Amino acid sequence: MIENKGNTCFLGTALECIIHTPSMNNYIMTYNHQTKNEAILYYKLHTSVRNGEVGDPSELYKKIRSFYKPFDNRGQHDAHEAILVILEYLNIFMDRIPNTMYKGSLDGNRSWGERYSIVDEIYKLQFENRIRCTRCRYEILKYECTYGIYDTFTGIGSHALPGYTCDRCHERDTCYEHLSVCHYPPTLIVRLKNDCPLSIFEKVIVFGSRLYSLFAACLYIPGSKDKGHYNTVILKNEQWTLVDDDIDYPVRDLDTVRIRASVLFLHTKSRVEQTTATLAGLDDFNDLFGRR
Repeated sequence: MIENKGNTCFLGTALECIIHTPSMNNYIMTYNHQTKNEAILYYKLHTSVRNGEVGDPSELYKKIRSFYKPFDNRGQHDAHEAILVILEYLNIFMDRIPNTMYKGSLDGNRSWGERYSIVDEIYKLQFENRIRCTRCRYEILKYECTYGIYDTFTGIGSHALPGYTCDRCHERDTCYEHLSVCHYPPTLIVRLKNDCPLSIFEKVIVFGSRLYSLFAACLYIPGSKDKGHYNTVILKNEQWTLVDDDIDYPVRDLDTVRIRASVLFLHTKSRVEQTTATLAGLDDFNDLFGRR
């Protein structure tokens, strides 16, 4: 749990989800030495919260606000923005890790960049995007790296591009986009546009070749005059727990929680081919979020 220092629930909610990321916690418990003060402050808060204490984030918030000036106005901001800012902050200030071999294409490797960050290892998702003209066979290949999936996501696979004009033959409505994943992160972040389905709290989700299950979510409670409040729901010992600043209690109504969910954190379980056809509670990511 994290103290609210006045209009900081968006930061506390983001940090709760990152702190309760299994892969991040495993890394910090194994490699507990950092050289930069910015990272040491996060480590202290992380350890305090994971030990069941109420953490004081004051010094860490000062560093985050100095790192990202828009947060320095002491106003309320979006939790998803805070997640991205905190991940980039940790990406820069946490000590480098030994480089791992990139298994994608040469162009994909260039797009990924220097893969020395534990933040990238845990959260970074890489897409391969092919736009192909069915008339002249011209093809454009691009790569994109992101920390998660946003509400504009249309799904993995092939999609028509109505109104798109081919760069070579200049014909319209002849191109298709094919989206695939080059790197599946251990932790998948999903920003929702619509209400979250209740089944996400109970089922394993198929995303490409991976299986994911929910372990945390940012919740948004609307208020008056565009002001609201963020809190967090976390799966602890098979029980959903609501964390609201410096208090927590068991969730008794998941339907209320799912309506308020704005950002989801899911942890990968295994590859799809490693499961059996009789796996209970299996849902497809594209069907679940209505993004075919």
